[in-house]
This record gives sequence, C-alpha cells and structure tokens, in this order.
Amino acid sequence: MDRTPPSSVGADPPRPSVPSPVRDNAAVPLSLRRPPVLLAGCGALLAVASAAGCAGGGSTSPVTITQTVDAPGDASGPAAPTLSATSVPSVPSVPSVPSVPATGPGASGRATLPITPSTTAQAPATQIVVIRPFTSDGSLKSGWTIDLANVSATVDCSYDEGSPAAVGPGTHRCGVTADGCHAAFTTPRQPGRVLCLYGAWDTVLHARTAVGLPSKLTPAPATPEPLNLELVDGTRWWLRTGGAWGGRADDYVGAYGCASTCGPAGKDIAVLVKNPPAVDRSTPLWTVRVGELGDPAKNYPPPVKIGVRTAWFIAAG
Repeated sequence: MDRTPPSSVGADPPRPSVPSPVRDNAAVPLSLRRPPVLLAGCGALLAVASAAGCAGGGSTSPVTITQTVDAPGDASGPAAPTLSATSVPSVPSVPSVPSVPATGPGASGRATLPITPSTTAQAPATQIVVIRPFTSDGSLKSGWTIDLANVSATVDCSYDEGSPAAVGPGTHRCGVTADGCHAAFTTPRQPGRVLCLYGAWDTVLHARTAVGLPSKLTPAPATPEPLNLELVDGTRWWLRTGGAWGGRADDYVGAYGCASTCGPAGKDIAVLVKNPPAVDRSTPLWTVRVGELGDPAKNYPPPVKIGVRTAWFIAAG
C-alpha cells in the first residue's frame, strides 16, 4: 500500500507533469502499486456551525443522487450544467479554481483556511452531482476529451476494486497516490487502457496503459466518498488517497485537501476526520469539520463545522 508523502495538503490534487497533451483519447501519471486506504468518508448533514470541541464523525447512510451531469462545470472553465431551481440553493458565486499543479495528486502545497465559522449564506441542502463521461455504449460524451500524452506509462490495476467515489459498478482505482487514478473509467473504444479523472472540475480524462486490470465488473462501494467537495464558504476540496500529512494532539487526521484559495498563509488546513466518515450526512445539509494540522503533539483549536454546498461522485456510463 502506497504511503507516498505529498509535500502538503494544499491545492487541488496536482496532475503529473506531462508534455503538451494530445487531445484525442487519453493520458495520466506514474504507477507502482495500489494506493493506500482512504481516510475520508461520506457522512451526515448539518448546517454551517461554529467550532468548539467537535466530536468524531457522523452517521453513514446511502447516497441519494439528486442531480446527474455529463460534464462538470467551473466558474472559470467549462460552463456548469443547468440544474433545477429546487436542487440548487441560492449561494454566493464560487471563486475560480486555479490550474492544477503538474506534480501529482496529493503533492501540492498545504491548504490554508481561516479557522472560524463561515458567514456565507447557508444552503438548505447539499447538492449531489454525479459525473458520467461516457454513454452506455462506451462513447465519450460531448464536452469531454481524452489526453494521450502519457498513455505509454503503465499503471498497476491489480488491486482495483472500483473507485471509492463511485455510486455504481464498473469504475476503477489504479496505481499509487501520485498516479491520481482513483477515479477512473474504461471503455471498449480504448482497450487495455484506464482513463483517469483528476478532479470534478476537469473535463479531460488521462489515459494510461493498465496492468492487471480485473476482467470482472468492479463493485460500487457500500458508502461512496465524494471525489470533491465545495463548502458553503466557497472553498473546494479533494479526497485524500494517502500520503504523509501533519497531525494534531486530538487525533484528527486529514481527509480532504484544499483545491482553491482557502485563507491566510501560515496554517496547514484540511477537512478533518477522527471517526470516519469525514462527511456527516445525517441532515439535508451535509457538513464537514475543518481545522489545522501540523505537530502531532500540539493542541490546535477545535475543528469548525462547515456545511457542504456540493458533493461530486462518479459513475460509469
């Protein structure tokens, strides 16, 4: 199991460094062995709350899908999908997300976020978005591309049991943390390859040559974990899949790293979890706990409970 330490928990899971992509049909990072067990979970729902003494994780319940999209959107990139007024709360505009560093998921600078309760308008319920890049016959949907720039690099899929962020069978998880291939797809039109999605705000799948890809249909996880989160304060986060992060005396650990500008410099901030799942979904508005990481022996301020505006999952065609 991979324990490749990222240099920090900060930005969006970075992409591997590759030459200028060939927009045709696939590309992705390196590979060694199966990534480590995920620390994050899908849990309950709560409103944005204040800090003081937040206790362990929330209850676990099946994911109820309220919205499906073909191609993810971004305030600074491709147009966001049209969603019904009943499923989309009225919230402030989301800050644009910076380009993903080309160094490999989990290897970016540590995130920073003010450890104070959010004052942003609160959404009445968390919006659930499922990303499906392919049709049922394996055709790539409009708006998506496959990057072939790193297709010759192999990735180990021998431990593949499906993506932890999947709400259905037939997805994949291959390689180590730095490969960034924990949300991946296959299609008959790309035989012998796995197509990796680096984040919910991307519309490019990165092709790798798969080694040991299982012939059986991979199952859906019992409790899928969101691939990405957007909180009601506008910050965006990516699912941790391993790596060495800081600690704290109360035994909370990092579950999601920050994918956007998350506050003042000088503090290592993450979505935290003590007793998984990391996402509490016991009420319509899901919540997470956000706090500082660093010295495992240090008593940091209690994590702050913040509402989840949007949670992204994946599904095969």
